Amino acid sequence: MPFAMYEALTGNSVIIEVLSKIGPTYFEMNMEPRLGLERVQGPFPHPIHFGVFVWSIVGVVYYVIGYGLSKISRFLRTSAIAALGLLSLSSGPMVSVMAQINIIAWDRVFNSVKSRWKILLVLSILGYIIIDILSNRTPFHVIIEYLAFNKHTAYNRIRIWEFGTASILNNPVFGIGLNEWARPSWMSRSADMFWIVPAMRHGVPVWILWFALFFSVFLGVAYRRTTDERIIWYRTGYLVTMFGLFMSGWTVHYWDIAYVYFLFLFSSGIWFLDWDGVSEETGVTTESSRSRINYSRFPMRESRRSEVFQNSKHTNLSKANLETRTINEKANPHTG
Repeated sequence: MPFAMYEALTGNSVIIEVLSKIGPTYFEMNMEPRLGLERVQGPFPHPIHFGVFVWSIVGVVYYVIGYGLSKISRFLRTSAIAALGLLSLSSGPMVSVMAQINIIAWDRVFNSVKSRWKILLVLSILGYIIIDILSNRTPFHVIIEYLAFNKHTAYNRIRIWEFGTASILNNPVFGIGLNEWARPSWMSRSADMFWIVPAMRHGVPVWILWFALFFSVFLGVAYRRTTDERIIWYRTGYLVTMFGLFMSGWTVHYWDIAYVYFLFLFSSGIWFLDWDGVSEETGVTTESSRSRINYSRFPMRESRRSEVFQNSKHTNLSKANLETRTINEKANPHTG
């Protein structure tokens, strides 16, 4: 946070400057200031990735780091992260933080309603339909234009979607590879939309595989039944964060370090799928176990702990008897 605030005021990335003395680093981006501030790049190749990184962890800050804390403490921590991400001055990642904050607010207000997520899904679909009916633009156009810091950014996102999807439809099987995609000459070659780039390059089959991978894990974790309060909070934080990254993937392209970070964060929650129901604090089984993992980051079960203790106790007694017998034999060489 102090590094980001200094960079927003001066335009100098302390992190990149220091690390450049040790080895190769990213170049500092000399971009036009917005709202009287410099766009913070941090240790990333672009300010937009600084926004992606900081805003992506709103969900896990509230539900994971904030677990067991007071409401005020959770609110302050989450607000600090949300405010820090603003220093990127990027409208693309803003989709992520807005989606996460809305979901957190919905979850906290309607926490006692069991079907709150189904209700939210229905209301979201109805909202989409209403915007589509009342507006002369598509809901996608409306959302992009209202979130963008300037009209040029919004217009560019819309054109990326139009020409990017046209490229997919024109090359549905194998894509265009690493070749240039068809677009007007005045458009940048950058396709700031992560979820359409794989299909543009490699065709619709890769598109299908990507969504199958993401939702197989996301929905699998969402429907994983558990009664452990800590795990429920952790799972919710993971899902909120991943949903935010999914949404911002329609306005931001994850490349280089951001791509690695996205895959790391996505994979970090797969343990929910085979969690064996052992409480992290007590080591007591809180629900029926589907599988037994001998080597895991969780403490062993109480039954297993007792078994190991008994075996250890038996082994220690055997060693003690052996040592006693050895001492007696040395004292009386004619024994045996």
